[in-house]
Amino acid sequence: EGRWDEVKAAIAAELKALGGKSSSPAKPSSKPSGKTYTVKKGDTLSEIAVKTGVSMAKLQSYNGIKNPNKIMVGQVLKLTGSGGSKPSSSGKKYVYLPASADSWRIYPTNKAPVKGNECGFLRPKKFGGLKYEILANPQTDVYTIKTDQFGKVNIYAAKSTGATVK
Repeated sequence: EGRWDEVKAAIAAELKALGGKSSSPAKPSSKPSGKTYTVKKGDTLSEIAVKTGVSMAKLQSYNGIKNPNKIMVGQVLKLTGSGGSKPSSSGKKYVYLPASADSWRIYPTNKAPVKGNECGFLRPKKFGGLKYEILANPQTDVYTIKTDQFGKVNIYAAKSTGATVK
């Protein structure tokens, strides 16, 4: 019986996230105003989804949670995809290449990221901007990313280039 409430809460959260109606509305006073939620003793991800109005799938995505049954007391969960003030428990960071850039040089991981060593170009403008997970940060403003076409490569993305890292 105790599990049923959890399942019901998860379904209600998913319906709410999809814009549907919920048969058991969340308590209005329990909705947090911030962009993060700190896990308390006894919390489940499905209950947090109901409390915050953020679907379980989105909570897992924003916070890199593979197993929804493994959250820890004190863990700070991001409630938005834009990046909260504290990093998620997964520690994932992304580099965003602006849509204003026609091309972006990419470099092999075994060569210095200087003009002349590039192995190809990305086309942020063509795709309205690009986002890549940062796999490594071998030196200041140089990030290792993985692309479909070129595999693992380095890019130079200092603030002066218009790129952002979150």
